[in-house]
Amino acid sequence: MMRSCRKFGTLWYKNRICVPNVDSIRKLILSEAYDTAYSIHPCSTKMYYDLKERFWWYGMKRAVAEYVALCDTCQRVKAEHQRPVGLL
Repeated sequence: MMRSCRKFGTLWYKNRICVPNVDSIRKLILSEAYDTAYSIHPCSTKMYYDLKERFWWYGMKRAVAEYVALCDTCQRVKAEHQRPVGLL
């Protein structure tokens, strides 16, 4: 069930904003949700559920997972907490 707001040209899907298929807009939303001082780099599942309350686009869950997986800071922190690879 799609509805639109004529005043601003916003498309809504189940009380969520439909984000157009524009990479720059989607990356801006992902970076604002992930890199702000208040979010403290959430995992992909938490970030997805937080964004799901307000936004919708096709493939959003995959986009969130890919964005989080490419975070350099999180990859460094994860490497410190994992056991070293080698003989057991």
